[in-house]
Amino acid sequence: MLQDLIRAIRRALRAHRRTPGFTAVAVVTFALGLGALAVIYGFVRWTLFISATFEEPQRLAMVVSSQPQRDAYRLSVSYADFLDWREQTGVFEAFEAVSNRRPVVLTDGDQPELLGAEFVSSGYFDLLGLQLHSGRGFFAEEDRTVGTHPVVVLSHEYWQRRFGGDPDILERTVSLNHIPHQVVGVMAPSYRGIMWEKVEIWLPMHMAPLFLKPDYLENRGIHWHMTVARLADDATFDQAHEALNSVATELERLYPSTNRGYRVAVYSMRSLYFDYVAQDLWVSLIGALVLLLLCCVNIAALLLIRGVRRMRETAVRRALGAKRRQLVFDLQMESVTLGVLGGLLGLALAKLFIGPLVAEGTIPPVSFAPNYIDSHVLALGLGASVVCGLVFGLPALVQALAADPNRHLRQSGLKTLSRPFRLGLNAMITVEVALSLVLLFFAGQNFSTFADLRDADPGFPADELMAARVDLQSSSAEELDQVARLYSQMEVAVEALPGVETAALVGPNAPPQVNFYTDITVEDRLGESIDDASLRAYRQYVSPGYFQTLGLDLVEGRVFRDSDTLDSPGVVVLSEALADLLWPDGGALGQRVHRGKPDADFPWLEVVGVVRTARNRGVRNLGQGADLDIYFPLYQDPVRQASLVLHTPEVPTGISAQLREVIGGLDPAVPIYEVSTLREALRNQAADSWFVAVVTGLSATIAALVAAIGLYGILAYGVRQRTAELGVRMALGASARSVMSTVVARGMALVGVGLALGLALIYSVTALADLVPANRDSPDPVLVGLAVSVVALISFLAVYLPARRAVLVEPTVALRHD
Repeated sequence: MLQDLIRAIRRALRAHRRTPGFTAVAVVTFALGLGALAVIYGFVRWTLFISATFEEPQRLAMVVSSQPQRDAYRLSVSYADFLDWREQTGVFEAFEAVSNRRPVVLTDGDQPELLGAEFVSSGYFDLLGLQLHSGRGFFAEEDRTVGTHPVVVLSHEYWQRRFGGDPDILERTVSLNHIPHQVVGVMAPSYRGIMWEKVEIWLPMHMAPLFLKPDYLENRGIHWHMTVARLADDATFDQAHEALNSVATELERLYPSTNRGYRVAVYSMRSLYFDYVAQDLWVSLIGALVLLLLCCVNIAALLLIRGVRRMRETAVRRALGAKRRQLVFDLQMESVTLGVLGGLLGLALAKLFIGPLVAEGTIPPVSFAPNYIDSHVLALGLGASVVCGLVFGLPALVQALAADPNRHLRQSGLKTLSRPFRLGLNAMITVEVALSLVLLFFAGQNFSTFADLRDADPGFPADELMAARVDLQSSSAEELDQVARLYSQMEVAVEALPGVETAALVGPNAPPQVNFYTDITVEDRLGESIDDASLRAYRQYVSPGYFQTLGLDLVEGRVFRDSDTLDSPGVVVLSEALADLLWPDGGALGQRVHRGKPDADFPWLEVVGVVRTARNRGVRNLGQGADLDIYFPLYQDPVRQASLVLHTPEVPTGISAQLREVIGGLDPAVPIYEVSTLREALRNQAADSWFVAVVTGLSATIAALVAAIGLYGILAYGVRQRTAELGVRMALGASARSVMSTVVARGMALVGVGLALGLALIYSVTALADLVPANRDSPDPVLVGLAVSVVALISFLAVYLPARRAVLVEPTVALRHD
């Protein structure tokens, strides 16, 4: 049996060698389709169903705070609340805390270096099942008392970059914010942080007060980290949600000033990571399957055409005694070998190109760099190659078995398809055109989505603004008045640089990613219910020139002045959207608000101005509702992390070096980093949309190429079949132009049917909201028209070129064509 199979494979390969051009086209066509599917399937599988980094990821939960009455469900957690959650619930096998990425300054050497750090509780590494490259994680006793165990774990990338992969790194001490820390471990290269940000170091949770604020661990009003848990064997996410919310209800009773309205939300880690992009990934996978179907239809049509040329060969074999079963087996083996050859080439291409492709994305666990094209994908790809080979060979097989061998033995020359098979070939043309149109349209839609995000209008001139972050943790300015004075000096010095029109400061984060929220209480609402007296807004600390620098017009009142300092009465400025929400009939000026819930101990602040609303929450939230922003004077309440914002109509050459020189001249211990235009920041935030656009664009490009090859082959065959007919018509006096017009019109009629079918599919699919990107409600007529134009042009060339070649043949030659 094995020998028979080997002989059949050899016969199939010999048959393919006799038609090298056809074989190459078929193999490359299938390789492109299967390779694209392997890339996308491998990525979808690893992101939505597997985590290469975490141990038993299906049992991992992310536990966060929520405020259901405000539709806020993914909020950070106070450490004191986390301790109560952990002590009073038994649904978790392990429960640990991890901060979001926090700035820490390496103060070794002449130049300070700002690092991204995660503060973690001692069982964090064990809970996730993380492997270290060398050394260890943190002992429990290193996370019990504030500031007593200055130890640090380095990321593998940072160990290589900063210390050159020093094998004796565990014997070294590094200075962080001028505090010596013993290096106790180096993380494995695959891990970069719980939220896939670039984290260079990990520190024990009880070191956080030395780097952040002294009360960060005990103040329930400071929400600054996340928690991760592993479910017990017999527990479910619903049970965990119910148990933790019982605790949250009790904490609200015990601590109403900080915990009123707060509940708990429990998510699977996979849900937290991928919910925002899962829909687009599924659409990409469906597009890849459609592409593979298109490739199979294409190859089936080409095999059907090639089968016409081999009818006489098949008839001779049957006349010489070849059994019907043997013919079937040989024909199937030929199509299967085409599929396997194409599959092997496609998988090799996928393995080669998936690395550079996923590097374009920011979707986890891209940053964890798993092996996307693994043995599972390879085995599935080879299996799909065999199945597809059997499927796309069926039309040619049926044609060969249905043919009358006696008729073909009595005839020679190029044969024609019977009417049923001609109709089948025409159907394949329409299907190819329709599928190509669908893929091209959805690829265009994803690129349009990315372009909309990349070029979004945030309400300020993003192309003319630059931001550069500074951090004063390691600065010599220790008192608040010293911090305010240093900021003022920075603003003046930077504004004096060539090409800088104005400069200002904003903290802790610059647009377009302001995500520092706070509760605010409105004085004139205190007579209403306690819940209605406060709401959540996003706060920014800005210098007096901030609004002018960003071009945010004053609606009423005034902006901040240099006199709004530590010693002056507290004031705030509101965005127009927030002012209109609180006082729809006007009258915001002179009203008083304070930070926190109604019974929080914060001073009252007077509203002195209202400015035009800017979109500060990043590209994903543009158009998702008004941005409720409250601005505090930076010199009245100095924060230690801020961003310099520069209005520069043309970015000066070497601006980064100039900024470092200026800031270093004021205080060499202050690092400056993340220097970019605000437009670049918007584009970076749209990186996941760019990844989806690249993936679908790849499928659409391949689809257009496959459609062009298939249409050309099929329509060229049809023209060749009519060569004698065309010769007769021209011999009788028909002009070449009229003959060509007739041929092109017939071909384009089939294309028209395919375009109509494709349009019907587009509008049918977009009617299913769960298959469409969330920011698209209906097909964009411009994109539809563009996709139709591209496919129509490709189809026209596929019809026109063989028709033109046929009419250029001399009529006498055409008449002799058989």
